[in-house]
Amino acid sequence: MMGSTERCMSTRERVPADMEKAFEWLLEGFNLEGPAARIVRNILEYADRMDGDEQYEFLTEMLDGTIGLSDREIRNLCWN
Repeated sequence: MMGSTERCMSTRERVPADMEKAFEWLLEGFNLEGPAARIVRNILEYADRMDGDEQYEFLTEMLDGTIGLSDREIRNLCWN
């Protein structure tokens, strides 16, 4: 099982460990705008209420196969 510090390292670059910075990283790294950006923001805001594995499982369910994130990048987005 990965520790919380390992979850903060991305395969593309370091993903900051809070929701706001994670959202900015997604906007910069993936072509998100308009309704798609709002949907991703809503997903991150909901995930902010969760911790650890629950947050990872939720983000995987919501983001896997959508914007091109790898499993490792989804894991690294977890900030709680």
